[in-house]
Amino acid sequence: MAYERNKTLDLLRGFAIIGMVFFSIIVRLADNLPDLLEHNVAGEVHTGDFVLSLFIFASGISTAYFINKRKDKKKSEFLLDIIERLGKLIGISILLSPFSSGAAFGMDEVMLIAIMFGFSIIFFPLANQYYVIVSILLLVFYSFLVSQFGFSIFDNAYLGGYKAAIFYLPIALGGLAIGKNGGIVKSVLFASAILFILSLFFFPIDKLRATPSFMFASVVIGTATYALLNSFNKKIPLQSIEYLGQKSLRYWILMFVLFIIPFSYYSLATEVTITWTNAVIVSVTLLFVLFGVSKGIDNFIIFFLTKMMPNRKPKSV
Repeated sequence: MAYERNKTLDLLRGFAIIGMVFFSIIVRLADNLPDLLEHNVAGEVHTGDFVLSLFIFASGISTAYFINKRKDKKKSEFLLDIIERLGKLIGISILLSPFSSGAAFGMDEVMLIAIMFGFSIIFFPLANQYYVIVSILLLVFYSFLVSQFGFSIFDNAYLGGYKAAIFYLPIALGGLAIGKNGGIVKSVLFASAILFILSLFFFPIDKLRATPSFMFASVVIGTATYALLNSFNKKIPLQSIEYLGQKSLRYWILMFVLFIIPFSYYSLATEVTITWTNAVIVSVTLLFVLFGVSKGIDNFIIFFLTKMMPNRKPKSV
């Protein structure tokens, strides 16, 4: 059976990766950013905090498609595909971690995606109702953990460190549920909204401390955004955003190779000062530069394959 891409998923991933790249660049360029451009500040909540959540939510949907696409494969082949994807994500994370998380082997965005992918594979066979139960159990476990050690347990590592990873699971499970059954968007939205309201009585919205209220708010935002994109993705052509959704990992890597890693070494030798308005201009410009480089890579691959196999029409890359 032919496999068709989910354009809404590509759009969601595309917008999410653009946001992740933009906020990752601008935070390295300027201090004293206005609230609208802030993110990853302990004890505070900002718009930028939810771009990673959108990507995790999209990854949950993507995992359902990953599994369904391979449902006719042998178990050994399916397992190898899982190992390949996990290995790629973990390997990239390890290479980038000194620059992404600030510590070698530290948990960064890519490692968090890998962890969520692994858990989503495990929970895929369960009925969607159990995802709500798992989310509630995580809320209870979080409450116990904080009562014993306080919020400071998450304060000394990027994104809360590996000990915070499990608490992002409700976001991935929300996406996984929709990936399994696109007809339950309203149910996921309703359930996550109820859990968000309940958790808000006990915990503030705080990304870096992985609070349950942040996670449930992320599911609400992810579900609403997916529904919104699904309603107009056939009416408004957004091929460039879809493209970035398809090449999101490459786009993320290019950001490090072409900007963050060189800038890290440069800023060690030279004190860099730039206003936040100029930082916005530079960040937006780099979004287009990275897009152009990615397109250039595609064109080079097509050109190379054409030269190597002139009688074979290259597939889209």
